[in-house]
Parts: sequence; structure tokens; C-alpha cells
Amino acid sequence: TLHITLPDDPGKAGGADAVSPEAVAALEAALRGALASAMPRGKGSVAARADGRGKVGVVAGWLPEALMGLDGIDEEIEEDGLPPVDDEARSAARRALRALAHQPLAPNVYPTPDGEISLSFKAPQTQAVVHVLFGNRGETGWLCAMPGLNAYGRYSNPAALPVDFLLSCLEAWGRSPNEH
Repeated sequence: TLHITLPDDPGKAGGADAVSPEAVAALEAALRGALASAMPRGKGSVAARADGRGKVGVVAGWLPEALMGLDGIDEEIEEDGLPPVDDEARSAARRALRALAHQPLAPNVYPTPDGEISLSFKAPQTQAVVHVLFGNRGETGWLCAMPGLNAYGRYSNPAALPVDFLLSCLEAWGRSPNEH
């Protein structure tokens, strides 16, 4: 399931809710491309699709710390009395971290009260967030939200995660204001 919400005229929203028509067009184009390749062909993985973007070797410095956070998630689950997460959720979260490491925004990695692993990326200079959840039994959900644009999806197969679209959001939000 995929849902996108845009204002009737994003360019005229004004103030903090303004979204440039160029930004909307870029996000829509990225989403169309990501959805076209979202369903895996053969045994491809999130990491393999991200590698296909030509981004291999450009990995953000936050990746080792995020992977250590994922590796230590059981301690947090136990301390907080949360439901356990299965190995499939851990593997999917690990693949997504590696695939999304080709941009500068570091995620917050934590367990949820619903027995999911959350990867939450917050843009530093705008009210924007990318949030990805990995549940037991392969369930995956994501949210990309910024003033004037909300897109989200939920899948039973973590390989359906639209990594290219999420990377496009994160890469745009991770730039300095002078690069926009």
C-alpha cells in the first residue's frame, strides 16, 4: 500500500509549509522510479538495488555506530521490557542501514513497543523525517514526511522497501542550505 498526500497547490502553501514545485517534481519522479523497481526480481536485496545506483564506496561515517546500535538492541529491549524482534527484522534493518548509508543523515536506531526495529532519520534544517520500521515476520513500513508532502507505505516483504525514493529524500535534506 502506498499513500502520498500533497497540498492542492504545493508552491502556494507559503511559510513553513511551502514546498517548491521543483522539490515536489523531484520527489514524485524518485517515487515513480523506486516503485517501478520496488518488487524484487529474483533474489535481489535492498543492498543490491542500492549498489546498482552507482553509490558503492560513498558510505557515511555514521554506519558503524548505527550497526553497533542494532547489534545492541536486545539490551534495550530487555531493559524496557519490550517484545523481542526476530532475526528477519534484524537482517532487513541491517540491509536498509547499509543501503541508506549513501547519504549524510544519521539514523536513530531503536526498538518499539510493538516489537519492531525503527530507523528514524531527522533533517537538521527543516521539519522533515524518514522513518522506517521492520517488524517480525517480514513486515516493513516507511514514512517520508516534510511540510506539504507525506508519503508512506507498508509491505509484507522488506525487499519492497523503496530505497531509491528514501535516499532521494535523505540526500536532499542532508545538503547544506546553500546547495538547495
